[in-house]
Amino acid sequence: MRGRSHAPKASAAMHVKARVDAVDAFTDVVHVRPSLNELRILEAVALHETTFGAGWKGAGVGSNNMGAIHATSSWTGDTFQAVDTEPTSTGGATTYEQAFRKYPSAVEGWKDLVRELYLRRSSVRKAAATGNPLSVARAMYATKYFRGQGATDDERIRGYAQALADMLWEIDRA
Repeated sequence: MRGRSHAPKASAAMHVKARVDAVDAFTDVVHVRPSLNELRILEAVALHETTFGAGWKGAGVGSNNMGAIHATSSWTGDTFQAVDTEPTSTGGATTYEQAFRKYPSAVEGWKDLVRELYLRRSSVRKAAATGNPLSVARAMYATKYFRGQGATDDERIRGYAQALADMLWEIDRA
């Protein structure tokens, strides 16, 4: 994706702030504290998609969009335009302009990620409870959270699962 950087390395301070904000957001939205697996997966998605919101370029800088969440016609908040990608049947990708959601604070961005990932997609929350990146990626793909990269659905799911596994590895060592 051209609207976001491709190096999901985050500093130790970014990891600490992400953990605090993610717990606060989850607790506020779901009204219980997240399980460790729910929290780790939430963080992994945000790290992979946007480097905890810091990976955006151009108009997305400062958007506090943790999950690369699109702004559809029902979204009434602020937006910004960025380039996204869509996979092709040959394994490549095409780019297109897309409106993304913009939030007034990092915690608001985390709250919307919790709503999108776990409340509107209960199968993703159920998969997240297992801590298994492949199960999570399957649930996310089935509910159209991501389109992925690769020529087939299986390649796209496995690629995203590997990305989540890599992010979990980074999170666990931060």
